[in-house]
Amino acid sequence: MKKRAETLKAKLLTVFKNLSLRWKIFFIVLLNVVSLLLFSLIGFTILSKTYNELLYRSIAGNLSFSANTISANLKDVERLSSIILSTPSIQTSLSAIHESDDAVVRSNANRSINTALSSYYETFRQNGVSYIVLYNDAFSNTTNWAAYERTDSAFIHHALENAAAGDGAVSWTTGGGSTSGLFLGRNIRKIEALDFSTIGRLLIYVDTDRLINTINRSFQTFDTGYYILADGPDTIYSSAGLSKDLVTQTLQLEDDTYQTLRVDNHTYFAVSSKIPYYDWRYISLIPFDSIIHSIGRSAKIILGIMVLGILIALALTQWLIYSILRHFNALIVKMDGFSKNELTLEQSAYDYSVRNDEIGRLHQRFDRMATRIRTLVDTNYKNELLRKEAQIKALESQINPHFLYNTLESINWRAKASKNAEISMMAESLGTLLRSTLSNRESLVELDYELELVRAYITIQKIRFEDRLDFVSLVADDLH
Repeated sequence: MKKRAETLKAKLLTVFKNLSLRWKIFFIVLLNVVSLLLFSLIGFTILSKTYNELLYRSIAGNLSFSANTISANLKDVERLSSIILSTPSIQTSLSAIHESDDAVVRSNANRSINTALSSYYETFRQNGVSYIVLYNDAFSNTTNWAAYERTDSAFIHHALENAAAGDGAVSWTTGGGSTSGLFLGRNIRKIEALDFSTIGRLLIYVDTDRLINTINRSFQTFDTGYYILADGPDTIYSSAGLSKDLVTQTLQLEDDTYQTLRVDNHTYFAVSSKIPYYDWRYISLIPFDSIIHSIGRSAKIILGIMVLGILIALALTQWLIYSILRHFNALIVKMDGFSKNELTLEQSAYDYSVRNDEIGRLHQRFDRMATRIRTLVDTNYKNELLRKEAQIKALESQINPHFLYNTLESINWRAKASKNAEISMMAESLGTLLRSTLSNRESLVELDYELELVRAYITIQKIRFEDRLDFVSLVADDLH
């Protein structure tokens, strides 16, 4: 496998080396652009993850504040129950109803209980209290009969059972997701004389939907949001519009973390927390469709801009490469033309003498080199012509003496044939002198050779002057 990879790498390098300069530059730029695109996509992914982290921190902070506020409100409701239990007027009225069958006593007790409950209801309704109901042996008192009548009777009965089982302690009863409320139930015992007998039962109905929406409305980051309140696997409250499957999947989310859920073709961003003191799970669901749509649209816009930028960059790269390589191509054409005919140097339409970059220097140096070569060619050509001319003249100078020698020799033979000794002697003597003058290149000769030339010269002169010239040569034989 490794050898195959090395072979493939070697082939790719060979292909790259054999590419033209234009395509080499283009692929280098393309590699940089693709690298930039990949790094941009990685950066966008990191940015999306960072955005989710920031979104989680923002929602988690709001959810934590909301959970603490809900816990504080429920503690206030518990405190309200303690206040009602210990209120003297309520204790007195419930004791009177428990101990007397007098209609007037019970009527007065009824008014006293209604007055006290109405006062407490107005004070604590901002804590999500929907109504307060107080049961005694004869009748029940409530602050909102209409809301009380709308409440499921089975839910009320279950809350009374839990209150009785609590034997005076605070008991919270949930509707199991079928209702958006909570019941706080307590038995009311007689405090007077430490009797502690049960004289009534108290139920305080907390509208969790109103409580949660009121708390989250002031600092909610998004326009829409859903909330789930659960006690372990049991749902205490879920916002209207949440499907059972979505609630079930959301409850599988671990505490103090976040995830995105895809249910019924909708995406939700879920963040889980805890309600302090009560240890209930408190989950916030933010519809993520609009966010994903915005992110997707932004991603498409960014991707489109990047692709457009890449296309523009590649087009600009091609134009820049052409603008550079056309000067190299012009140099190649100039070199090809000069190599075919060294006496011709093609002139470019572009003036490279004013450029100081590498291209300008290449053209300038080639032009200077071509000029020098042309100068050398011209010089060598002229020198060669002169040399040839000298050779021709030398040949001519060699041809003329031979012509003279041959002519004199012909005269000599003609004279001998005619038995004219004087003409024969003059022709031979003149030939000797000419041969010595034209053919002998040595500066030093023997005396015998020099005397022979003198005799040839004297022979010609004696024939010319006849008896008027006398010549005597006195040279020892050992000097020849």
